Amino acid sequence: MAIPVSDIMTRKPTSYHAPSTVDELVGIFIKKNVTGFPITDSNGRYIGMVSRRDIFDNTGETQTAMLMRKAKAVKESDPIQVAAAEIVSQRRRHVAVVDDQGYLKGILTPQNFMDILIQNYKSVPVSRFLASKVVPIYDRMPVSVVPEISRITGIYTYPVLKSGGIFAGLVTDRDIFERAKVSTETIVSEFNISSDEDPWTWDGVRNLMPYIMFRSHVKLPETEISEIMIKNPSTVFVTDTVERVATIMKKGNFNQVPVIETREKLSGIIYDVDLMGAFA
Repeated sequence: MAIPVSDIMTRKPTSYHAPSTVDELVGIFIKKNVTGFPITDSNGRYIGMVSRRDIFDNTGETQTAMLMRKAKAVKESDPIQVAAAEIVSQRRRHVAVVDDQGYLKGILTPQNFMDILIQNYKSVPVSRFLASKVVPIYDRMPVSVVPEISRITGIYTYPVLKSGGIFAGLVTDRDIFERAKVSTETIVSEFNISSDEDPWTWDGVRNLMPYIMFRSHVKLPETEISEIMIKNPSTVFVTDTVERVATIMKKGNFNQVPVIETREKLSGIIYDVDLMGAFA
């Protein structure tokens, strides 16, 4: 029996409306500590999706209507395979769920699928789904170089290699934020989100590190990557199964996991979006 989207979707998701400004969206990202959410019209009908990637890729936009993606939604009654295929097609982590009239009812990310992958893909090798582009970086590289690499490649997670091509760790834009000197006063003045009634945390700020650095002209120190990288990240072997990868992603709430051939040799990175190909 086909499983409908309504069985696994997240109901009552964070959302916002258009018309609105990008600064308002940034406030939602920070206050709610989310990485993407649907946009609706004044009547509550779904009209588009916005993610932190859209913010990063359109730093000069000021209006929501110009920045949001008019991404296809799925219906509550659709089988989950349709939703998984849409995630793969869009290569984005957030897909809106609507009813027959187009009203927003929920949202799906790959995390919603993890239990099904764990239960049903115990023997499928993860190597079948290594589809994402991977850009390794050198452990002696200055941290200050990485935001420029992100701008050029559109990638925000990097496996780290040391001399000889040996796999040494992992670094993400969130790790780099720890070296960025951004004050509370900067966030308040740039985005006007200070409010006793609607508090925010630094976790939400970390999700938007590249954009905040762009807006605030933050400079990073010449610290080497080796000093800030995750030295022992969770990994899987190229011979491991989808079940094992999904278990690690669910437990750690990870979007990606490095895939290795040996303890010192990197094969690639498997993203949660890649795993949606298992449903095809």
